[in-house]
Amino acid sequence: MSRLQVKVIANSLSMFGALLVLALMFATFNKHEFIDGLGSGWIAAYKESYASQAKDILTELQSGRTDSAVSLLKESDWTKIQFGDRAYHDKKIVLANLCRVLQGKKEYSELLHWAAVWRGLDERDVNAMAFWYQALYHTNDRKEKGFQGLADTREKFPKNILVQRFYAQALFDSGETVLARAIAQDFQAELIGRVTKGWKLHWKWKIRHAIFGPVRALKQHIAAGELLDAGADLAEIWRTLLEWKNNKDLKKKGHAIVPVFPDQDDLIHIGADIPRNMSTVQINLPSFINIRISDLDLAIDGVSQDISLVTFKYVNLSPDMGSIKTNGQGDPYLVLNIHGLDKTGDSPLMAVAIIFRISLIDLLGHEEQLSYELATAKAGKEGTGQ
Repeated sequence: MSRLQVKVIANSLSMFGALLVLALMFATFNKHEFIDGLGSGWIAAYKESYASQAKDILTELQSGRTDSAVSLLKESDWTKIQFGDRAYHDKKIVLANLCRVLQGKKEYSELLHWAAVWRGLDERDVNAMAFWYQALYHTNDRKEKGFQGLADTREKFPKNILVQRFYAQALFDSGETVLARAIAQDFQAELIGRVTKGWKLHWKWKIRHAIFGPVRALKQHIAAGELLDAGADLAEIWRTLLEWKNNKDLKKKGHAIVPVFPDQDDLIHIGADIPRNMSTVQINLPSFINIRISDLDLAIDGVSQDISLVTFKYVNLSPDMGSIKTNGQGDPYLVLNIHGLDKTGDSPLMAVAIIFRISLIDLLGHEEQLSYELATAKAGKEGTGQ
């Protein structure tokens, strides 16, 4: 028997063993409980869905790649999705992020097409209007219609940040810089108020985060034909699943509304005392804000952790030059898988602290750090009713 045949047989046995473990998992755990615990990451491996397809596309779009999103939206199943359908939410998210990337890359011809598709599905969607008029403004023959559309839409929907931004930029580009800066300055004051309110910290134990490491190792060991190591990985996965099934404390989760205000070093501190066995921390930011988060640090019981060991998930956020930037859409949140960090301690609770700086991004794209002085001045004006 050749070495290649031996390797093929070994890999087959490894895969059989992995499938056998999965079968045992399904037989051992209550079906609904199992599915809830494993989450969409495991379900997607067996059943393709619109949500899982959209998730993959959003990852591509976060890297600025649009080809996959365009191809997906042109597929017959996706072209049939209409406003009101169950999958419309997934289609809207893909369209919104595609338009955002096209706008950022200044590909206005493509933006005009896909914003028109979005508007055709829901003519009342203000963000779709904003992108469509923005694209029109950057055409040669309908520039005036685009500008007037932005102006009219801003008047009807003065709280929509996307419309505000596109209109201020159009004013600045057309030479009306004084008015553009005045609008941007007014918005900046509003942005400070938004940024300092509405932050939430969530914590829970997620099975897919707890087994993330051993599953990754299992894939590597199977690919390398290292059967003993693969077996150890499967045993670790099985042990974790049994712990999840039998330990009621792992089903607990919690959240806290956290104040956000810079200290005198212009640093933001948010945190809470959470159960020591939690694997996952999620930071929910206020909706529709434009900020940059930098100098991110995480401490447990006062001890700074190696942030490179943390696995991040970004929603309406993206990594940008060593920092994290919002895209101004939807409800941004950041998920941190902290399962692999050092959480040893005597008490059942651990003090989790997340420290960072915030830079405000105004309508014209200018950035200003949210300093103690700036936030205090804003708070003082609110206190005096100014």
